[in-house]
Amino acid sequence: MEKADQLRTREAFTGEDEIPEGFPHHRWATVAFQSSRSIPSLPQSWFQVDEQMRLAWGTGVDGLAAVLSTAVSWNKDGGTAVVRVQWGALRDEAAKWSGVPAMEIEAALDRLSVDAERLRGESCAAWEIERRTYRVAVRPLIRMDDELLVIPWLIRSAQEIYAEYVGAGRLPAPARETPDSLTNALNRFRQVSNRSLEREVADIVDTICLPYRPNITPEQARTFGLLLHGEIDLLIIDERHERIWVCEVKDVSMAFSPRLIQRRVRKFWDDDHYIEKLMAKAAAVRENPHAAVNLVQHKVPTPLSTWRFFPLMITRRVEPAAFVSDVPLTFVVVDDLSAVLLNPFDPKHGHATISD
Repeated sequence: MEKADQLRTREAFTGEDEIPEGFPHHRWATVAFQSSRSIPSLPQSWFQVDEQMRLAWGTGVDGLAAVLSTAVSWNKDGGTAVVRVQWGALRDEAAKWSGVPAMEIEAALDRLSVDAERLRGESCAAWEIERRTYRVAVRPLIRMDDELLVIPWLIRSAQEIYAEYVGAGRLPAPARETPDSLTNALNRFRQVSNRSLEREVADIVDTICLPYRPNITPEQARTFGLLLHGEIDLLIIDERHERIWVCEVKDVSMAFSPRLIQRRVRKFWDDDHYIEKLMAKAAAVRENPHAAVNLVQHKVPTPLSTWRFFPLMITRRVEPAAFVSDVPLTFVVVDDLSAVLLNPFDPKHGHATISD
């Protein structure tokens, strides 16, 4: 049965493939609510984001999660039928189940709902996703006077979207709705995420037993005779294959709309010059390989004249910038890093594709 048909008939779906996977089916009547503040692995910067969300939006992650989880499981038998629910009933049940203050639940309901008038009044083009205030994908509760149309599959999809955005240190809202204090908190959280990725990369290199040195500052490099104009995130020495890897680690936030994808590409090529800066560091290493190797290990193999030098951009996700024509270096996602480093064949420029 098509989803559009289900909206008309309000009958349950048949077929498991029509229900998005990835989120547990919370039932507010039987499953205890878990506040994000009770998760010990979250960094302090995360709680600063949550606090700034409350100040800016009147609700935080717990409020949004409580409303979405209550709504998606409104059919207590696990059914996927579309139902009408009184605004007040959903608010009261979400507050009762989660313990989140009613005012935060009310604000979350407003943040997660949309009506026809608001959609018609949206001034941005439909394809400019991140600039739109009202998007059904992130406002899955459809207002109908004092009722809400609860569509389980749409709400599950919204749960996934919010999880992806928040995990990447972003929010599915236009910049005009995120004051500077909230934007700054998100930036700090992303910085923590980037440092976490740097540690993950170092652990991978440790596991495959290649000598390396992380976070080499220009001051440290200068004491060995290497002149840098920026920090090298990771310098890896592969004596077996006679390779030196000059690595930059970037955990850039996700992009979905064409406009934001373009901006993300420009971060690497133009605006923040990630590629240009990494190429300059690799050139400095190429000019003085003896000093570079000596930074990592005391014994410097000779001769170094046959060694090759590879600038390597390590990212958490596949980056669109890797597919621009004439990209002068290799991009690799962290999950494929060990395969690239251990491969006896030198990598090509652009995105490193790992064959099974």
